[in-house]
Amino acid sequence: FLDMAKASDDAKKIVVLSDGVTYKEKVEVTLPNIILTTDSAMNGSNTTEYPVIEYGLLAGDTEPGESRIYSTDGSATISIRKTAENFISQYVSFVNSYNTYAEYQVAKELTNDTQGVAALVQADKAMFGWCSFSGYQDTLYAQVGRQYYQECYIEGHTDFIFGYDATAYFTDCTIKSIGAGADQNNGGYVVATKGNTSTAIEFGYVFDDCDFVA
Repeated sequence: FLDMAKASDDAKKIVVLSDGVTYKEKVEVTLPNIILTTDSAMNGSNTTEYPVIEYGLLAGDTEPGESRIYSTDGSATISIRKTAENFISQYVSFVNSYNTYAEYQVAKELTNDTQGVAALVQADKAMFGWCSFSGYQDTLYAQVGRQYYQECYIEGHTDFIFGYDATAYFTDCTIKSIGAGADQNNGGYVVATKGNTSTAIEFGYVFDDCDFVA
C-alpha cells in the first residue's frame, strides 16, 4: 500500500483479495483508480467463494481508547472517500456483522444509534460488479457522486440503501428485505434519502430490472 501511495493519481492500482478468505478489517479507500478484485477474477476462473471484508461497528460506539463517538458514516466497514474517484470492486462481499435481527437486538442494548453501515460510498464514478452488501439498518450508504452497481446483492431491514447527493444506478441487482422477529415479518423501508439533497441532482436511485425479495 505504501508503494501505491507513491503511484500517480492516474495509475490504476489493483488490490487482489484471496478467494474464500474473510478479512476482519475496517477499510478506508482514499486513493483514486483503485481496483479491488479477487484471485479468480484475475485468473479468469469461476468461484462462488468470494472474499469477505467484515467488521462490526455501530453509530454511537466509542472509539477504543478515546472519547470520540462514531457517526453513521464512521460505522462503515469500507469507506470509499471523495478522493477515491473511479473506484472499482468486483466479486467482493462487504459485511457489517450487525446484519441479523438477533444482532440488531444486541445493538439496541449497546447504543441508542443502531445504524451499522457495510459500505459508505462518497467517490464519483464508483463501480461495483457482482458484489454483495450485508447489514441490517443502513447497509449501503450511497451518499454522493455517480455510482453504478451491476448484478449485486444488497440486504438489510431499515433504510438499507440510503444517502442524499448520489445518482446510483442499480442494474440486475437483488435487493433483499430482512424480516424482524420470530415471524420474520415487518420489513422496514428499502430506500431513504435526506431532505438536504442538492437541487442539482436530477436522478437519485435508479433500479433497472432488479428483483426486490423478502
